[in-house]
Amino acid sequence: MIREVFYMNRFSFLVPTRVEFGEGVSATLPAEAAALGGKKILIVTDPGLVKTGLVQKFADMLAEAGMETKIFDAIQANPRDITCDAGSEIAKEFGADCLVAIGGGSPMDTAKAISLLMTNPGSINDYFGYDQMENPGTPLITIPTTAGTGSEVTIWAVITNTQKEPHAKDAVGSNLICPKVALIDPELTYGLPPELTASTGMDAMCHAYEGYTALPANPYTDLYAERAFSLIAENLLPAFAHGDNVEARRGMMLGQLFGAIAFSMADTHANHALAETCGGVYDIPHGIANAIFHPM
Repeated sequence: MIREVFYMNRFSFLVPTRVEFGEGVSATLPAEAAALGGKKILIVTDPGLVKTGLVQKFADMLAEAGMETKIFDAIQANPRDITCDAGSEIAKEFGADCLVAIGGGSPMDTAKAISLLMTNPGSINDYFGYDQMENPGTPLITIPTTAGTGSEVTIWAVITNTQKEPHAKDAVGSNLICPKVALIDPELTYGLPPELTASTGMDAMCHAYEGYTALPANPYTDLYAERAFSLIAENLLPAFAHGDNVEARRGMMLGQLFGAIAFSMADTHANHALAETCGGVYDIPHGIANAIFHPM
């Protein structure tokens, strides 16, 4: 029996983010920010990346292009609602007109939340759910450094709700917070530590198979999910074993991108539901939680 008999009779497909993919593409950041009218850029990242010097490199690139920058790096794994609210206040005080998220899913999800709160009142807790906001967020450019959460192209921001006890992960979803541009540069993952390669890679693997088996799957999402699964299965172990394997890093970056597109339009299911619950309650890194519940 062909798979198409399981599809819904109607479906829609939209990826609002423009993707620029390839080695060295992150160097186009100043031009992309300028095209969005950016003059005061808030860089959203995490302390670990700041220590590597990578974030300062991008800040210097923007400064050389005549833009003023500020770095907000108070981002933890499984980002909190209070961090999002604090970041939005810093962005407003700075007068940011463009946001740049550099890192994994935590900085990118936090940046989406800050983008929302720059143009909509209240706390991020007021917007959990789908399409709860009225105004488009401040323009956001994403630069992923892992492969990956896929947050650089999705309409969702997953945030830990600290108002609940125990803490729980909730999500904000809207096309209005989707990044304008994703600069997906495999070079930024060269030398990524094995543990981080494995955990983020398993997250991407789960995106692929859940996007394929979720009930809202459709012919478009299947194309992306199938290719994502094959790319990740082929490249994850080589990337884990040899961090400087250029072909494996490129394959993983492309595979996680395709997986993100698939699950963003088709949804995830039980694996992610369990992983996000554990992440909210026990603060387990998202990729590791997904690997724990991944059916083998």
